[in-house]
Amino acid sequence: MALCHDVIPEKTESGIKLSASNPDDEALVCAANYFGVEFRDRRDKSAILYDTTSKVEEEVVVLETIAFTSKRKRMSVICMGKDGSIWIYMKGADTAMFPRFKTGQEVKLDKVNDHIGEYSNEGLRCLLLGYAEIDKIMFETWHTKYKAATSDMSQIEKSKKGLPNLIETLQDEIEVNMLLAGATAIEDRLQKGVPEAVEAL
Repeated sequence: MALCHDVIPEKTESGIKLSASNPDDEALVCAANYFGVEFRDRRDKSAILYDTTSKVEEEVVVLETIAFTSKRKRMSVICMGKDGSIWIYMKGADTAMFPRFKTGQEVKLDKVNDHIGEYSNEGLRCLLLGYAEIDKIMFETWHTKYKAATSDMSQIEKSKKGLPNLIETLQDEIEVNMLLAGATAIEDRLQKGVPEAVEAL
């Protein structure tokens, strides 16, 4: 929750204000902070986290971000651990996430599916969270191909038009064999000013 988002912390006179393209990301970052991991800053290719229990700040290298889209219904970040290991963290809708989980977790997945069913019935918006370690050599090979594909105008145009393209193929290729981390449920509240705007209309 503290890493897989596009939130930007903005420094103001009264402290740090979180700026997010969608309110869900902001809510999840605040939840992570509540549970002891504060997202403090973004520096070039890294995220600054602060463990509120141990009082230790950590700089996490972010190697790649695969953005959320309405078609993908998920978002991923690929990060480097302190020991040089490579990890992918992903969040998304249950329909997008369930096919990407590694086999052997059926009991956990059934249980979390029951939970998100209950949350959905209460009108809450749910996301599943997953993670996996990626082999270094495999990641380097994949990343070279992905950087080339995301710089290829023909592939970008195909992606924009909704046609089969190498960018999406490579995204699907790396977002596999995930381990279940858990689920989130967020109240679907209207953003600030929306009720007044609706009333005015």
